[in-house]
Amino acid sequence: MSTKADQFPTSTEGLSEAQAPELVELSDGDRFELRIAPVAKRVGDSVVRMLAYNGSIPGPVLRLPERSQVDAAGEPLRRNPRDASGDPRRREV
Repeated sequence: MSTKADQFPTSTEGLSEAQAPELVELSDGDRFELRIAPVAKRVGDSVVRMLAYNGSIPGPVLRLPERSQVDAAGEPLRRNPRDASGDPRRREV
């Protein structure tokens, strides 16, 4: 897929459909894995490419006791290997 240097990819071909957010119950000290990846989402009459968290837009709802601490870890988006500019807007997603 070809994109201009100042634009994000827009193709939705082959992407999973965005899901509804899930409710995740956590306890103090738990670890939560956050996955960031593109999905296809219907907006009005169009299907658009968007970034989702664990497959949903918005991301999951995290429920935990007050004053609890959790470790939420996620993988960063892969940098486009053809991009040597270091521009954080240009990612392989």
